[in-house]
Amino acid sequence: MNSTDLRADLSRFSNKEITFTGLGNRYRSDDAAGLELLELIRGKGIFSGARFISAGTNPENFLERILSSNPGLVVFIDACDFGGNPGDIRWMEPGEIKNAGISTHAYSITLIENYLNLGRKVACRYLAVQPGNTGIGEDLSPGMLRRINEFFE
Repeated sequence: MNSTDLRADLSRFSNKEITFTGLGNRYRSDDAAGLELLELIRGKGIFSGARFISAGTNPENFLERILSSNPGLVVFIDACDFGGNPGDIRWMEPGEIKNAGISTHAYSITLIENYLNLGRKVACRYLAVQPGNTGIGEDLSPGMLRRINEFFE
């Protein structure tokens, strides 16, 4: 998957309807891949007009902020061990996330989706980045940085 695929996959929504929410822990090396990818998507301007929220390890603390953006689609971006090569990026379904365990933090995808859908229908998608190293450390691994940058080539 690359940024062209991402734009095509989300093309049924206008940029103003999309809220990207990055998740991860900046002190656990590649666990921060979702936060890094969020910032690069924002910085590249490929979704001009979309909203971007860096939620760290606690997306539940940002639910009202997400809802206040009046989204038609929320894209959660996070590191998730789906058995790929470090830096692989792909869509995951909620059921897959429950089985794979998204990132190094635990939250209920179902609970978050249910909350977001209390007032109106909000579509949720999950963009997963395969981590390599989630040990203590403030920097993404060099291989992860290279792969995330390749996403935009």
